[in-house]
Amino acid sequence: MASVDGRPAQYGICLKQLREVMELRGQEAVDQLRHYGGVQQMCKKLYTSPTE
Repeated sequence: MASVDGRPAQYGICLKQLREVMELRGQEAVDQLRHYGGVQQMCKKLYTSPTE
Protein backbone atom coordinates (compact mmCIF):
# COMPACT_ATOMS: atom_id res chain seq x y z
CA MET A 1 0.00 0.00 0.00
CA ALA A 2 1.31 3.45 -0.89
CA SER A 3 2.01 5.88 1.93
CA VAL A 4 2.76 9.57 2.40
CA ASP A 5 4.71 10.68 5.48
CA GLY A 6 4.07 7.28 7.05
CA ARG A 7 0.30 7.45 6.55
CA PRO A 8 -1.79 5.57 3.99
CA ALA A 9 -2.16 7.57 0.76
CA GLN A 10 -5.96 7.31 0.97
CA TYR A 11 -8.20 8.64 3.72
CA GLY A 12 -10.87 6.58 5.47
CA ILE A 13 -13.63 8.78 4.05
CA CYS A 14 -13.97 10.04 0.49
CA LEU A 15 -14.49 13.64 -0.56
CA LYS A 16 -18.10 13.00 -1.58
CA GLN A 17 -18.94 11.60 1.86
CA LEU A 18 -17.23 14.50 3.63
CA ARG A 19 -19.03 17.01 1.44
CA GLU A 20 -22.40 15.39 2.19
CA VAL A 21 -21.77 15.59 5.94
CA MET A 22 -20.70 19.23 5.72
CA GLU A 23 -23.91 20.18 3.91
CA LEU A 24 -26.13 18.77 6.66
CA ARG A 25 -27.47 20.77 9.59
CA GLY A 26 -29.21 20.00 12.87
CA GLN A 27 -30.21 16.48 13.82
CA GLU A 28 -29.41 15.17 10.33
CA ALA A 29 -25.79 16.22 10.80
CA VAL A 30 -25.64 14.63 14.25
CA ASP A 31 -27.08 11.38 12.90
CA GLN A 32 -24.62 11.29 10.01
CA LEU A 33 -21.66 11.95 12.32
CA ARG A 34 -22.82 9.08 14.51
CA HIS A 35 -23.01 6.89 11.39
CA TYR A 36 -19.29 7.55 10.85
CA GLY A 37 -18.47 6.83 14.49
CA GLY A 38 -18.61 10.37 15.86
CA VAL A 39 -16.25 13.29 15.57
CA GLN A 40 -13.26 11.41 16.99
CA GLN A 41 -13.54 8.56 14.48
CA MET A 42 -14.15 10.89 11.56
CA CYS A 43 -11.05 12.90 12.48
CA LYS A 44 -9.08 9.67 12.78
CA LYS A 45 -10.17 8.70 9.25
CA LEU A 46 -8.99 12.12 8.02
CA TYR A 47 -5.69 11.98 9.95
CA THR A 48 -6.45 15.18 11.81
CA SER A 49 -7.25 16.38 15.31
CA PRO A 50 -10.68 17.59 16.44
CA THR A 51 -8.99 20.33 18.47
CA GLU A 52 -6.42 21.74 16.04
